[in-house]
Order: sequence, then structure tokens, then C-alpha cells
Amino acid sequence: MHPRIIYNNRLVDAGRARAPVVSPLTVYGRGVFTTLAIYGGKPFLWPAHWERLTVHARRIDLDLASLDEEQVRGALLRLIEANGVAQGRARVTVAPSALTVGAVGAQGRRGSRS
Repeated sequence: MHPRIIYNNRLVDAGRARAPVVSPLTVYGRGVFTTLAIYGGKPFLWPAHWERLTVHARRIDLDLASLDEEQVRGALLRLIEANGVAQGRARVTVAPSALTVGAVGAQGRRGSRS
């Protein structure tokens, strides 16, 4: 796992990030997420992932009015750059009170031979 995540559009140390223990996401699982591949430091098939997030959010009546595709994609790109990820995976989670973007199981940092 990489050292930084995006939580509510802020780049924070993953170990210091704090989410409410009682929230619609933690108590009821009310939220949507997508996990996507990162290739060459870029999110793979981003438009399809964004579309899936928005479709699933509508299905559970989750309001995404405060988010737009470019804002979330920009947060993801900021995170990829901050963590130096060249190849790996990232998870984008949207809940009623939070947007979280985090790298999971990244496979290599820029400039590494992995």
C-alpha cells in the first residue's frame, strides 16, 4: 500500500487518514466504488469506470452533484503522481459524506524495475 490517499479531495498520509466510525458507508455499506488499473502512470479506461460509478450511484440514490468527472480524475492523477505509481491499481470510493481515492496493491514505482 502506498503512503498517501485522497480523502475528501485532500492528499493525506494513509496512516493518518480518519473516517467516521458511524457513517452511512460504515454502518450500511451505502456507497459505490470502482477499482481500476494504472498503466504508465495513467488510469486505464477511466471514462468507463466513471460511468459505472455514476450509474451505480443513481441506483442507490446517492447524490453526486458535488462531484464531477474531471475533479475525481484530477484527484486520482494527483494521487498517482504523489505516490509515484507507474503500474498498479487504485480504488475510488464515493459515499454520502466522502470521496476516497487510494492505491491498493500497486505493482511498482516510477523508475523501479518491478
